[in-house]
Amino acid sequence: MMEVLPKGAIILFPEGTRSRTGDVGEGRPGAGLLALATKPRLIPVAIDGMQDLLPIGRTFPRIGRRIYIKYGEPIDYSELASQPRTRETINAARRSRLLAPSVAIRYHGPGLTNPNRQVTMRLVSLSLLIVLLTACDRGGEDQTAAAPELPPGAQAMSLSGEALYPPEMSEEARGDREARLVEARADHEADPDDADAIIWLGRRSAYLGEYREAIATYSEGIAKHPADPRMYRHRGHRYITVRRFDDAIADLERAAQLIAGSDDEVEPDGMPNARNIPTSTLHSNIWYHLGLAYYVNGDFEHALRAYRECMTVSGNPDMLVATSHWLYMTLRRLGREDEAAAILDPIDAEMDIIENDTYHRLLLMYKGDLDAEALLAEAQ
Repeated sequence: MMEVLPKGAIILFPEGTRSRTGDVGEGRPGAGLLALATKPRLIPVAIDGMQDLLPIGRTFPRIGRRIYIKYGEPIDYSELASQPRTRETINAARRSRLLAPSVAIRYHGPGLTNPNRQVTMRLVSLSLLIVLLTACDRGGEDQTAAAPELPPGAQAMSLSGEALYPPEMSEEARGDREARLVEARADHEADPDDADAIIWLGRRSAYLGEYREAIATYSEGIAKHPADPRMYRHRGHRYITVRRFDDAIADLERAAQLIAGSDDEVEPDGMPNARNIPTSTLHSNIWYHLGLAYYVNGDFEHALRAYRECMTVSGNPDMLVATSHWLYMTLRRLGREDEAAAILDPIDAEMDIIENDTYHRLLLMYKGDLDAEALLAEAQ
């Protein structure tokens, strides 16, 4: 999105999701970061009637329903834009008129049963609707593989405005991963349309910290294999890595649609664990990462839905503790303490954990079987 804005326009849903009720939600930090980083012209748009025309979950619009749209005056956010791009500034933008969807427009048209109700707003960067639609129609392409303002070597900007770099690794590990990437590139060049070759090229790139290159590779895969859920699963995962949570949600929701009614399959490990036993599946990875994207976006109700689904396909102790951790945290965030406590019932110290020992120990701490201070001291 940071690359598209200087060249065109974007329609932005600051709440990060459509409303199920028609009521306005709270803006998300990512929208504030995007606005402060690119400083576009912001036009608020009130849209009323979409929940009647095309409710969430419905494939086709209802015949005879109408929507009503009104454009507001450009939003002045110069005071916030002139400040350093810190977590505090981004949160201030999220709470201010910049991203508060309910502030600017009162619409008195025939579409409202209550003419004084403030209708849902969306922020756009230009008033040319055809440009907006063109800029937003990504299809299988990734239009933000590189972002302006990134320092050399950085892969993303954190929500607090800090550059994020690939993790450091030993020379031995880097040499091994580079050799495997060479092999993956050779396989892809031999058969550029092969879905497995595309996926492994993306995975090998990501293991070296080249997350944006991996995203571009998966975008190529989606263009060639638009019905393959693995492409969306892997691109969604890496969108999380580079802090593009809304894009991750869109990809992972699409992957979830594509796997509906299908048999699950074990995902081969790119970096095998000590026993060389894969512990995750296609379905579990889709639901796990979808839950994570919703969780970090602050949408805990949708995170709960995803992690409930993930629990149904967490068929071994490693996946059980990984999913249980995030499900427990989600329920705690929602204030559902009794349900959260029940998640800990199957967890005990004797579980045969291969690789997710950290999640296992955290759950034992939540349960009271491990001391929090001792665990923290051990981590340090």
